[in-house]
Amino acid sequence: MAFSFPAFSYIIALIVDAFLIFFSIFHVIAFDELKTDYKNPIDQCNSLNPLVLPEYLLHLLINLLFLLSGEWFSLFLNVPLILYHIHSYNGGRVDDSPPCDAVRETCAMCTRLLLAVAAIVITDTHAARILGLFPHTGKSHQMVFEPLLRTLAERGHHVTTVSFFPLKNPPANYTDVSLEGIAGLGLESFDLSIHESPNLLLKIPIVNRIAKQLMEFHPLAGMALNVCGKALDWPPLIEALKGDYDVVLVENFNSDCMLGLLHVYGIKSPVVALLSCNILPWSGNRIGVLDNPAFVPVLSTSFTSRMTFAEKLENTFLQLYHNFWFYYAIQVKERELIEKRFGRKIPDLYDLGKNYSLMMVNTFHALNGVRPTVPGVIEVGGMHLDHKRKVIPPENIVMRDISEKKFKDMYEVNQPALGQLA
Repeated sequence: MAFSFPAFSYIIALIVDAFLIFFSIFHVIAFDELKTDYKNPIDQCNSLNPLVLPEYLLHLLINLLFLLSGEWFSLFLNVPLILYHIHSYNGGRVDDSPPCDAVRETCAMCTRLLLAVAAIVITDTHAARILGLFPHTGKSHQMVFEPLLRTLAERGHHVTTVSFFPLKNPPANYTDVSLEGIAGLGLESFDLSIHESPNLLLKIPIVNRIAKQLMEFHPLAGMALNVCGKALDWPPLIEALKGDYDVVLVENFNSDCMLGLLHVYGIKSPVVALLSCNILPWSGNRIGVLDNPAFVPVLSTSFTSRMTFAEKLENTFLQLYHNFWFYYAIQVKERELIEKRFGRKIPDLYDLGKNYSLMMVNTFHALNGVRPTVPGVIEVGGMHLDHKRKVIPPENIVMRDISEKKFKDMYEVNQPALGQLA
C-alpha cells in the first residue's frame, strides 16, 4: 500500500499522543507531590501552567491533520475535547494569579485559524474532477447531457467534456475538448431510402417492419468507426486522457471506442454510462439488467410488455440480431483499430463494457413502461428540461384567452347536439 497523507497524519498523531501521555503522567506525579505537601499549591500551579498551552496546541495539531486528510470520524471524536479546551481558556485560571490574556488570545487565534482551514477544506473536499466522453455526432443526444454537465460545473466540480458540441458560455471550471472536424454533425438528417425501395419483399407488412428496424441501426456502425479511427490521433483528446479524474461519464450508444482508450491510458476511475434514450439491446447485460425478450420489448419495436406469441418471436429475433450486429460490426472492429494504433492487445470491449459503476437512462417508467431493473440503473427522464419558471409573454396570454373563448363558443353552439346524443 502506498504511503498516503492520512497515514502520515496518524503517525504524527501517534507521536504526539506519546508526548501527551507523558504530560498526563507528569500531572499525576505533580498532584501526588501536592497531596504529600512536598510543594505548595502556588508553586505547583506555576510549574504546571506553562505546559497547558503546548498540550492544547499539540491536540489542535493532530486534529488539523485529521481535517486536512479528511479523517472525519477521528476529528469528530476529538471535537468535544477541543471545545472543552476552548471553554477552559475562555474561563480563565482557577488560581489567584491574574488570567493570562496572551495565552487566551493565542488559543482564540488558533481556534479561528482552525475554523478558517476547516471552511476551506470542507468547501473543496466535495469538488470532483469529471471527464465526459461523448463521441456521437447527434445534437439531440448532447442536448440531454449538457444541462447535467453545466450543473456539475456550476456546483464547483471541474468538468472536462469531449464532444462535437462545445458548450456556449461555459462556467469557469468547465473545459471543452471539441471533436469538430473529425466527422460531419448529425443535425436533423434522415435516410428515407428504406421507404422508397422497389423491393417486393418489403411490401409485405411484417417483412417491411423488421427490415426497417434492422436498417435503422446499420448507419450507426459506419459513424462509430469513422469517429473512432480519427479520434485515436486527435491531439486535444489525447491530452485530455492524460489527466487524473475522479469519475468518467461516457455516452452509451453506438460506440465503445472510449472504453478502449480509457484502458489504454490507464484511467481506473469509476465509469458512469449516460443514455439519451431507453436501454439499448446491447446495454442492459453490462450492468445486470434482465432483458428477457418474452416481456421486455426491444427499443426499436412498438411492442409493450404484453406481446402475442408472434410478437415475442419477432422481439427475440431482433434482440439476438442487434447484440450480434453490435458486437461484430462495432466492438470487434473498434478493438482492431485501437490495437493497430497503439501496437498492443487490449481486453474485449464487450468485457470492458461491464465495468460500468452506474447507468443513467433518459426514461420515466410512467411514460416508457416498467421493466425489471437493478439499483445501478437510475431513471433521469426530463433532466434536460429547464425547470425555472418563466413569465408568459403578453402575446401568448392573448392567444390563450382567444383559444379559451373559441372553445367556449364552440361548446355553447354544440351543446344542444351533445344533449341529443346523450
